[in-house]
Amino acid sequence: MDLRAYVRTQADVAEAKALIAQGHFIYQPFRITDDLEVGGGYEFINRKTGAGIVYWPSYEDERKRFPGPPLKTIDPVLARDFRVANQALREIYDGFIDQICEHIANIRTKKFADIGCFNGYMPVSLARRGALEAVGYDQDDRSGCFKFLNRLLGTNAHFIHAGYDLVSGTIPGCPEYDVVVSMSVLQHMTEPFRHLYFLRSITSEALFLVTNVWDDDEYLIRYGEPNAIFNYDFPWCFDNSIYMSEKLLRIALAKAGFSRIVDLEIRLPASSVQADVRGSDDYSITGAPAHSLNGNALLCFVDGPAKRL
Repeated sequence: MDLRAYVRTQADVAEAKALIAQGHFIYQPFRITDDLEVGGGYEFINRKTGAGIVYWPSYEDERKRFPGPPLKTIDPVLARDFRVANQALREIYDGFIDQICEHIANIRTKKFADIGCFNGYMPVSLARRGALEAVGYDQDDRSGCFKFLNRLLGTNAHFIHAGYDLVSGTIPGCPEYDVVVSMSVLQHMTEPFRHLYFLRSITSEALFLVTNVWDDDEYLIRYGEPNAIFNYDFPWCFDNSIYMSEKLLRIALAKAGFSRIVDLEIRLPASSVQADVRGSDDYSITGAPAHSLNGNALLCFVDGPAKRL
């Protein structure tokens, strides 16, 4: 989302910098000013993990003013490529929103929830489209991001500081929603079937699911290294790069009660070429791959009402 037309004062810029410095306003693709941008587009599209997801040339000079954990900022030499990749990622995100609105009748009457919302890109975008209710859940407190975006854009997206509990397999007290969003969250779940069951339990119309899948013609799940993202104890420590074969995912969705699956387009601009995923994790490794990962964006319609746990 390009916010430059909405950022009007230095106080707006300072608010964004404070959120970025605290590690809250990163990852999803937002352009705040010509010299301040965040997003994982460069790492995601080019498979350059660790290159950086923040462009802030004056960061080192401003660190004392905006305290927080050290940020890995993008090398200014890569600034143009960083911007191009983030713009491509914005087009992918906005393409998802367009397609959801095409397939979900009258979103002004619908309640949406994004489970694992991070910055709030999806809830805020749906609120801008007129959704009756657009809510984001995250285990980290992203309320400042929602406050900032709602104020700039005149939206009313709502943040709930609550995360999926691995032990109980639920978000305690989470109600059902017409449409549930899950983008790149399933890959962090040690028990992905259990998480799908939870998502089905709060979905009364459709689940929008984005995840990578293996091309194997088998029912399988491959796990990456443990504790890649979080410091969970065993058995919850397998927390990243957990991908099913497409064959397994689709039968799991059917078993969970999703009766109709619509494949949405991942609308990467023609000028952008995504590097191949060539290993058991998110990023390329050396050597020829035995199997490939493919991105899936699925709108999964339910068969009957939400199934309460």
